[in-house]
Amino acid sequence: MRGLCLTIVCFLIWGSEYGNAQLPAEKWAMPFYDGAVETPSISNLNDSVLFAGDSAGNPQFYFQDVEAEVCEDKLCFPVEITLFWDVAGEFLAFHVSENTPLTKADHVLFTKYDYYQLFQLLNSPDSKLARYKKADLVQHNRKNTGAVDAVSGATVRIAKEPMVNGAAFTCFSLWNIVYRQNPVPQPGGMKQLDKEAMEDGLENPAKLSACELTVLLNQAHREKKLRKLSVQKQLTAQLSKMNPLQCLLVSNYLNRQNYIYPEAAEDLRSCTKIERTFARMIP
Repeated sequence: MRGLCLTIVCFLIWGSEYGNAQLPAEKWAMPFYDGAVETPSISNLNDSVLFAGDSAGNPQFYFQDVEAEVCEDKLCFPVEITLFWDVAGEFLAFHVSENTPLTKADHVLFTKYDYYQLFQLLNSPDSKLARYKKADLVQHNRKNTGAVDAVSGATVRIAKEPMVNGAAFTCFSLWNIVYRQNPVPQPGGMKQLDKEAMEDGLENPAKLSACELTVLLNQAHREKKLRKLSVQKQLTAQLSKMNPLQCLLVSNYLNRQNYIYPEAAEDLRSCTKIERTFARMIP
């Protein structure tokens, strides 16, 4: 009965919004899987947003190919990236092709650490960037650097934010797409899990589908249950039994907490599935 409750919630999310026809067969690079994924389980949500389901038709995540100008002075190359959201509309991951790597000032390629900083920023819904508009960043940059690069924003820094040095407007633009311009419809009227379903899901997260796990983690986050040491360890202790997508969901939601206990943080750091997933996100 507990598992049925979670399944019904996912069915409501899927059935109420996503009945569109599937796309023609094509392959897509997904960082959660080895190789490419064919589209029989991928449905069109609108003109640009796609929704992926598993072989049984259960929803897993949204994704969108994005091409965006990030600088008004044309000093930056356009950004080409695929962004992923979970079924609750929260940031999940990105994918950058080796043919279109991200660049910084003077067209210097992003390093692995730069990509990691970008990932941290995009996984921060409460970032201080929410207080800024692009014009604010330009003024902030002029104040600190004079007229040089005032529009491209190459050297803008925001205190305690993981901004990539030399790519401030790339960071700013992508964060805004993920959060302010989020093209994913937010699930309305999502059924709340009862205490029994919540406890069972936290004890056995590896047995849940990606949709069920997202519903569980999203509610546990809103109810501040993920801040507890016992819950954090309960989840990370199961990472070895989870697939890469499940591991990433757990990692993302825990990293949005105000504090991750050292024991849980070490489990996340040592999870090779998360490490391999990130390696597949970048060129």
